[in-house]
Amino acid sequence: MLDPHDWKQRLNALLSRLVEESISAEELSELEEILEEYPDAQQHYLHYLGMHVDLQQAKILELAPAGPTATRRKVRAITFLAGAAAIMLAILFFFRQESAEPSSIARIVKLSGTIVWTGDGGKMVNNLDAGDLIKGGTLETRAANSWAEIEFLDGSTIWVSGSALLTLSDGEQGKFIHLRRGDLSADVAAQPAGKPLRLMTPSAEAEVLGTQFNITAGPDSTRVSVNEGLVSVERLADGSVQEVPANHLVVAALEKESEFKAIPHDVPGFPWSSIEGWQSQFPRDARRGDLQLPVAQYPMRLRAKSCLWIEEGREPDLHYSVNIGVSATSRIPVRLSENARFRVRGRMTSSNRVLFGFRGNYLRGGFAGKYFTWRDVDVSGHPDGNFELDIEVAKMIPQRNYFPTSPAGLELFDCWALTHEERAGLEIISVELIGAE
Repeated sequence: MLDPHDWKQRLNALLSRLVEESISAEELSELEEILEEYPDAQQHYLHYLGMHVDLQQAKILELAPAGPTATRRKVRAITFLAGAAAIMLAILFFFRQESAEPSSIARIVKLSGTIVWTGDGGKMVNNLDAGDLIKGGTLETRAANSWAEIEFLDGSTIWVSGSALLTLSDGEQGKFIHLRRGDLSADVAAQPAGKPLRLMTPSAEAEVLGTQFNITAGPDSTRVSVNEGLVSVERLADGSVQEVPANHLVVAALEKESEFKAIPHDVPGFPWSSIEGWQSQFPRDARRGDLQLPVAQYPMRLRAKSCLWIEEGREPDLHYSVNIGVSATSRIPVRLSENARFRVRGRMTSSNRVLFGFRGNYLRGGFAGKYFTWRDVDVSGHPDGNFELDIEVAKMIPQRNYFPTSPAGLELFDCWALTHEERAGLEIISVELIGAE
């Protein structure tokens, strides 16, 4: 960047060549750059050309005997120069005004649940609809039932689900996503050379030229699972980098001593092969809720926390929920078979209705849908309040009619349980997925 003295000196030299009609195309581009970068240069530009026009007009009057034809030619030249000056500034002001108003970078494809969008100007919007165009800003999904599908203008698509917070932008340097917390799936179209999609979390930064991957960001670590293509992941704690190819994952934690290495998924042929059985383990799989340490006859368990649930077509209501990771916290993807069922063990302080649900992903990556069911649980005959539920996956209901009718074949990403009354005191001891027997 030039200092004030340098740009004024250079501007005068360029203006001199402009009025002499000897300026080159490169010098004209340089003149435009100076006028755009330095607001004071525009006033100097107009003043300089105004003085030049006045001087030339005075000179014409003095040289009137030179003949009317020459005079008219010179007047036309001066008028053209003054007009050109006005046009150039008009163009500059136009583009500056256009650049001051950011353009749309993506559109909402589908969404559900409690979702808040905050634009670059700080305006908060909580009534987004499918088809809405969005500019740079921050998206927050606030409940277990919340999810959104967003498509950039080049066809790159991201899915965010559950409780998540992310900021989106797209400019001259390429696309940028700041995922502060939550789960995100991305199907990234081929990006321009030198402009990879960059994704940052509290503990890692990834660069993507075109691929399909899933990412889970927490306050202390980030898990990146690549299904197609190649993702470069930098651990922010020490700046070390891992190239993560297809069918591999890496965990980038804030602790430098932790392993940071791209490793293959444990199942040969992933993601087309996977396991069909799974058992929760606390604290590893606890994603939402208050962990309760073992006491007397009670094992470690996850106590429900309050959350506001907003659903289309109904009044907002308060519920108390837990969220448990499955493929979200395990190296091995878990696939839902046709005859699979959940076995949910827990305890409550009083009888209540319990809603149980899960999120499914496509095995090759990407959000597929959410499914749920409910049970009226009676613990009155159990002094310790324990209960056990057997839930057939095939009988669970898709949350939206455009989700696959049957979740069979999907990857089980996470699951949740909730009640609508705090006094129920819902705690989950374990969740087990039992595959086809």
